[in-house]
Amino acid sequence: MAADAMHQRRAECLTRTVQDAKQRSGMVKSLLKSGPVQAMIGTLLGGYMAFVGATTRFERFGLEHIEPILEGGEGLIGVIWHGRIMLS
Repeated sequence: MAADAMHQRRAECLTRTVQDAKQRSGMVKSLLKSGPVQAMIGTLLGGYMAFVGATTRFERFGLEHIEPILEGGEGLIGVIWHGRIMLS
């Protein structure tokens, strides 16, 4: 009997935990959908992008291999390193 009561209490606790998590998730979603929060996030992201743009140095090498392809008019596929996706 004690084991059944323990399992029941554990199940109730887990149910409350799941319900609490769903409630918190809903609160976070509604907060993220609010206009002031979206404006703040946009401002922060814009500031970050401006900071990255102002402090990034680009280095180009191997252009002698690309120039004949560009002049040939056949086309080119551009590639970036996934770790630099925010810089693109």
